[in-house]
Formats: sequence, C-alpha cells, structure tokens
Amino acid sequence: MNDDWTRPLLFAGALYALAGIVSITGGVSPMQLAWVTVAAAAGVVVALAVRAASVGAMTYAVVVIITAGAWLAYTVIDSPWTSTAMTAWAIATCSLGPIYPAMCIYRARLAARTAAEREEAELRRNSSEWVRLWARAGIKGLTETGREETRAGLKIYMDLPEDGKVDVLAMERACTAVEIAHGNLRRGALRVEEGDLAHQVIVHVSAIDILAETIPIPDDVTPRTGNEPLSIGRHEDAEETLLNLDKHLMIAGITDAGKSNLINVVIKETGRMVDTLIWVIDPKGGRMAAPWLQAWLAGHADRPVIDWVATTPAEWDLMLNVAEAIRQARANARIGGEKVIASTACPRILIIIDEVADVVASRAALKLIKQLVRKGRSEEIKVAMIGQRGTVTMFGDGDTKSQIGSVIGLGVGRVSDGQAIFPDDHTIARSLARMQHPGCMYVKAGLLSRPMPAKAYRIEYNQIPAFSVALADLRPGLDELSAAAAGDTYAQRWDWERCFHLVGARTGSASTGPVATPYTGGGGGGGGGLPAGPPADDAAVFAALTDGFGPTVPPILTAVEGLFEARNAARLHTRLILEQIPPGGGAGLTARRLGMLLGALGVSPIEAWEEPDGTRGRGYRREDLAAARARIEAGEPVPDEVYAWPGRPDRTTS
Repeated sequence: MNDDWTRPLLFAGALYALAGIVSITGGVSPMQLAWVTVAAAAGVVVALAVRAASVGAMTYAVVVIITAGAWLAYTVIDSPWTSTAMTAWAIATCSLGPIYPAMCIYRARLAARTAAEREEAELRRNSSEWVRLWARAGIKGLTETGREETRAGLKIYMDLPEDGKVDVLAMERACTAVEIAHGNLRRGALRVEEGDLAHQVIVHVSAIDILAETIPIPDDVTPRTGNEPLSIGRHEDAEETLLNLDKHLMIAGITDAGKSNLINVVIKETGRMVDTLIWVIDPKGGRMAAPWLQAWLAGHADRPVIDWVATTPAEWDLMLNVAEAIRQARANARIGGEKVIASTACPRILIIIDEVADVVASRAALKLIKQLVRKGRSEEIKVAMIGQRGTVTMFGDGDTKSQIGSVIGLGVGRVSDGQAIFPDDHTIARSLARMQHPGCMYVKAGLLSRPMPAKAYRIEYNQIPAFSVALADLRPGLDELSAAAAGDTYAQRWDWERCFHLVGARTGSASTGPVATPYTGGGGGGGGGLPAGPPADDAAVFAALTDGFGPTVPPILTAVEGLFEARNAARLHTRLILEQIPPGGGAGLTARRLGMLLGALGVSPIEAWEEPDGTRGRGYRREDLAAARARIEAGEPVPDEVYAWPGRPDRTTS
C-alpha cells in the first residue's frame, strides 16, 4: 500500500528532473514533445488493453501522460524554475496523485472478489453442497467421502484437510453458522462426530427432530446374556442406543425428564438376561418397583422379575450389606481368575438405586456404595445410581462419581447442571439445558466414548404386568457361594414384616392383613454379621405371600374402564375404544381380540346403535365392565391369556 502512494510522487519528481535536464541541454521543441506524448499515451493504452484493464484505468493513464507532456512543453517554452511552472506541477501532482492508490485499492478488492468467485466456482465443480456450506463458515479443505440417509435426515462422511488446521472442535463451533447458511435447518440440526481415524468426521444432519417423537419399547422378550449390550432407545439416525452392564451407571435429570420411565426400560431389558439379578432401592415407597411385582403377587408368575426391593433405610442397609458380603465371598474365592464372568451359575447383581441422594445421606450407606463401586465390578456386582442432579452432593462424593463408567444425562434446568453430568463438554451441557421432551438424553456408554443424543423407549405402566409374566422364568437364582454369604437376610427378604408395605398396597388387592407368619429371629449365622433366622426357601416364601391375594384386575379391563371414565359414557363403540386405547397398549389389538379378552371376563358386546354424530356399530356397556371388576375382586379367577395384553397376540402364558 505504501508503494501505491510513493509511485505518483516518484513519477512527478522524475518528470520535474526531466524538465530541468531539457531546459539545460535544449534541442527539444514543443512539437516533438507533443508527438512523444501522443505516442506514449497510445502505447500505454494498448498495454493496458492487453492486460484487460478497466476503461477508468486507461482514461486515468491517458490524462496523466497528456498532462505531463503539456507541462513539459510549457517548461521548454518558458522555464521549469518559474513560480507558474512549479505551481502547475504541484497542482497536477496533488490532484492526480491520490487517484492512483484509490484505483489500486479498487483493483485489489475486485481481484479478491474475482478470486472468491473463482474459488466458489471451483468448489461447485469439485465439491458437494455441504462442503461449500462449511467453506462459507470458514471451514475449508473438507472432502466428502460418502453419505447415508437416516431416519432423521443425513449422515455425511468427511475427511479433514491434511494441513491439520481444521479439527472436530472447530467444526462444532461452526455448526450454527452452517445451519444459518443452509437457510432451511432448525437450530441444533447439525452434530459433528469423530470418525474411526483421526482425519475422519461424521456430520449428522437432523432435518426431523426425532427426539421429539415417542418411541414405544419393543415387545421382544427373548432370552439373552449380560455380555450383550441392552437397547434402551434410539439415536437420531434410528440406530439402537446400546448400554453395556459391564460398568457402573449414573443417570441424572430433573423431575419429569423421564428418569422413572428409563429405569423401567432398563429393568425390562435387563430382565431378559438369564445371568443377571435385579435389586432395586426405591426410596419413594416402592412406587417405581411395584408394577413389576403385580403379576407375581397375582399368581401369574412363579417369581418377580425384580429379585429384591428395598424401600426403607433399614431394608436398603440390609441389601447393601448383603451385596458387600457377596463381593467379599466372591473375591476371597477368586472365582473366574482375574474377574468374575456373569453366568447362570454365578449371576451378575445389578443394584438400581433411585433417588440416590436419599440413600447416600446415610454415612454407612455411602461407605458401602463406595466399596461396591470401587471393588464390585470385578465380582459382577454393578451399581446404577439415579438422581436429579449430577453433583457430588447428590451422588455421594467425587470419589464415587469418578468410578462411574457409563453416564446418561436427561434434561436439566441449567447449563451448570449439565456440566455436572458431563464436565468436559460445555456444548453438551447447553444441549441438555435445551431439551424439552421427556426421554431425551445424552448417553456416554463407557469412559472413552463420546456422549451421543438419543431418545429413550417409552414403556407404558399397563405394559409392565405382561412383561413381568413373560420375563419371570428367565431370572436366575443366586449361586450357592453368594447365597451362603448372604444368609437368611437374603432368604427372608420377602417376609411379611419386611415387605407388607410393598405388597399390601397392591392395586386390586382386597387383602389387608398378613398372609404368612413371618420369621422373627432365631439362630444361624448370616453373611458378614447380618441378622439371621431359620432358612427359608424362595419358592415357599413366594407362595406364602401370594396365597392370600386375589388376582390383579387385568390391564385390558383397567384401560377400557379408563376410557369410559374419561368420556363419562354409559356405552362406547368398539371402533372408538380401539382408537383411544392408551398409546403403546394397542399393540396387536383388534376388534376380534378385544372381544376375546373381554369375553373371557364375561363381558359381551351389545347390539349396534347409532350416535348423534351418525356413527353406528357394536360396542360395550360400562355397567358390564363394572360387574366384571366386582367378580374379579370377589375372587373369580381370571384366565392367564387375558394378562397377555398389552403384548402381541402370541404372547400368552400357560
């Protein structure tokens, strides 16, 4: 830029020196200068034209040359040393000199714009639309290597430039700019993920907000082992969200973010594992665990899916002490060499602790949990802790949190709460704070994995009894070594005095008193200094608890009664019932199957009638449903196949 200003001054100085030389040497006429001036102007114009200069540049050059020639001719006639010659030279220099740098600036900007247009044209020829969008956001040098359509939109595979100036973090920071440049994407539609190799990236484009949808839980109840990851939801691209039980788990999210639903999903999928026992600590009085016990208490399953439920501080202290005793016994026996491998002969124990802040408030309970988290993994004792915030005050302390291998973050109220869950990623913390739909989550399945957004399956309350029946027989028993370490504290976990509050308030139960005389003391040594009593067989204890209860009201009857209640109707068409049955409960439900299910309860459809809106068809009466409920509560047996709903028609019990 300095050269652009000095060149006019140098030219003016050289012109004045030339005038001085001509005045001293003489021998040059004004006519000769005129011809030289014309020739110089013509030559410059031709040279500029060859270089495709603008008309303005050529005009400026001609004006400068003619002005310089005219001034020289004047100095030949008069003298370059007069005040008139000097004034004319100064005026011409000051008026024409500044135009040159201005023209240079204009020419540089024009060249830059032309180069950008050329680069854009080159990108259009050699790159995809998405590479161009990233280039506009300042991320240049990307190469698209492939793309794949997903349920949410696109998955684009890209390679980073070889110079290493662009990385995944730079692309994450530019996501908002690319969304704006695209012009047809919602905020947060882009997500960048590292590829398998250092130079590879995957760009997820979510044209549809999959996380806003409800995804019913699959009704698959086929047996599996704990060595296989369990599916708890779907990612944005519709791939399964997989979670391994080989690590301790932390789940955090505010109220109504979907924690209880997610716990039920984990229980259902874990219940399919033939080598895993589920223990639950539920400080909310058993509200979360109770649905998983109903089918067993009604006599439709030989045992509950959940092996042990603790709802009081005294009971969960017993459970944690038993778990620690089993851990020590397995460690001392050195089963499996380096670590225990879960099997039906030596099952994994998964301890699910809901509202963990209530449990770790006890110093003794916190000490046991820390022991299990630190040392239980190698003995196949895993802990899943659930709380409203991911802070150390909620989950005990920093030592306990540091041992958690898998983390699930649901919606949070503030970005700081999101950072407490995922402290190393501020972007994800902001995303958690923006999540508005229950069940939306970020899942980090392992210490080295990156948190990924997903939507948890939705499991309806009235689906749980049917799942309980289907999964009951898959549950393993405690191995001999662990049972001996657990002692009578474990064997008597379903004694009436310890679980009456849990089973006595069961929906549909007409019983208000104990059904078995509980063990109250006695000899025998429990594991790890635990309370002991006479030995009790699992099957005998289960039978004692269930003998005094009438059958639970089937979910199909409860669901249809709910529709009548909601519409305050005396009769409803079958078509309307099928349309309004609770979401997820209508799986495989047709008019014929509805008739079979209700018919088994003594409820028959009535003759067709026409409603004021013109609809006509057969249906059911509310009073017939109420009569069926009264018969069931009075002790009339219910066929097992009725409890198969809300599963598929082929899910029956024998």
